[in-house]
Amino acid sequence: MKIGLITVGKPTDPHYHALCEEYVRRIRHYLPLHWEMVRPVRIKSISDAEARAREAELLNAKFSSQQWVVALDRSGAEFDSRTFASWLQKRLNDGNKSLAFLIGGPLGLDRSIVEKADQTISLSRLTFAHELAAVVLLEQIYRAFNLLHGGKYHK
Repeated sequence: MKIGLITVGKPTDPHYHALCEEYVRRIRHYLPLHWEMVRPVRIKSISDAEARAREAELLNAKFSSQQWVVALDRSGAEFDSRTFASWLQKRLNDGNKSLAFLIGGPLGLDRSIVEKADQTISLSRLTFAHELAAVVLLEQIYRAFNLLHGGKYHK
């Protein structure tokens, strides 16, 4: 089993990028994690809806039907850390070849991506910058593995 993180754009803030890389490194002690980024669409000359639709096309090319696809969206299910760890363990045990988390860019994910996903989760009822959402998600994935393996990080 492996995990994929597919984001629209990469963190432009070096602090967010460094935190993402650190959590990716930590998670890889437990299983393979691949972080892939698609180029964000410039939104100055087109509508927000058109930009999200174009980004959806780029995202669709990055995951397959063999993956359990999880879209991050404010309308999704919310978990506490222990419940997320249990949910992640279930996904790891259910026979899918891999798990793919999708994070949109500044405009969020196109509805077509959210509807196509196997599951939609929300990190919080608060709205986060997409760069910060990647940090929070990766930290929670690391925390989940630490919980599942009896580590002390969660305390």
